[in-house]
Amino acid sequence: MSDKKQIFLAPCSREHKTKTYEHFESTVLDGVDTDTYPRIKSSGFDEKVSVWGTVSGNEVHWQKLDAGDIVLFYTKSGVYTHLAEVVDTEYDEIIGDQLWTTYDGKRLVNDLEEPWPFLIYLSNVQQVEIPAKDVHNALGYNMDYPQGFIRPTESRHRTLRDDFGSVQNFIQRYTNAPLSESIRSVEETIEDLNSRLSREPKLETTVKRTPTERIIRSSAFRRRVRDIYNNSCAVCGARRRSPQGAPEIEAAHIYPKKRNGSDDLRNGITLCKLHHWAFDVGWFSIAEDYSILVQEAKNQRGYEEFRRLDGQGLRIPEESQLRPHKKFLRAHRTIHGFD
Repeated sequence: MSDKKQIFLAPCSREHKTKTYEHFESTVLDGVDTDTYPRIKSSGFDEKVSVWGTVSGNEVHWQKLDAGDIVLFYTKSGVYTHLAEVVDTEYDEIIGDQLWTTYDGKRLVNDLEEPWPFLIYLSNVQQVEIPAKDVHNALGYNMDYPQGFIRPTESRHRTLRDDFGSVQNFIQRYTNAPLSESIRSVEETIEDLNSRLSREPKLETTVKRTPTERIIRSSAFRRRVRDIYNNSCAVCGARRRSPQGAPEIEAAHIYPKKRNGSDDLRNGITLCKLHHWAFDVGWFSIAEDYSILVQEAKNQRGYEEFRRLDGQGLRIPEESQLRPHKKFLRAHRTIHGFD
């Protein structure tokens, strides 16, 4: 198997831009609790995940990131102190604003008005001690430290591979912790999810996966389900976006993830925030004919709002094999007392 891993260099100074390192500690080293940040959970991450971000000026480098690539964090003078493996990327200004406060670093660039909306989801975060000169020499750079988020060119990666055989071989010189040999990309996982549509679905996930594999599969499920429903709510048709263009819509599991519900595409629908919440708590469910069933809770505040949905048809895909499967719909109705 050819080595496809790339190295990305991420400056994260302790000495001059201490706020940057505080961000790094809170979102990469500590990881982000998705219960605290529901928008990240709605993006498909059901457990704590490490997240880094970068500014618009680095978009061209960010776009080249792929699952399995290595990000080296430069946090101490002359040393790369941490590495992590990429599992997915996402553009989301709302999450960026929630995670990281902008600030004036007073060093080379002014960060005061620069949000970090270009997100990088990471796994296998490791503490290392890799001299910067070793990294830069291996890539053919004549510099003391990275002045921004950098993706070395193909020719620089070729220089490293000529000397060390692979990115993996170079990195393993400085750490005993294993790197993933191969990480299936989100795009490859989407292809796998599509290929399973002709099979009888399983209600629950039975395959044991690593945390990285679970994150990638969740991302693939979210992306594909949102694409199937054209980023609109299957109940009300809403297609709201933030002023920056980020969609409000969320990919929901019909048979819930917390019950080990499978990432089968027929177990997914897209819902706006209100209807996602209402569906998860049992205000409504979905009949075999895709009509909406509303819970009889006349004494509860909110009933008058939701009862108007009763009997309304769900907005379903034209392609029949992409529609919610009766197995998942039946299980949701049972959970919430409709059957």
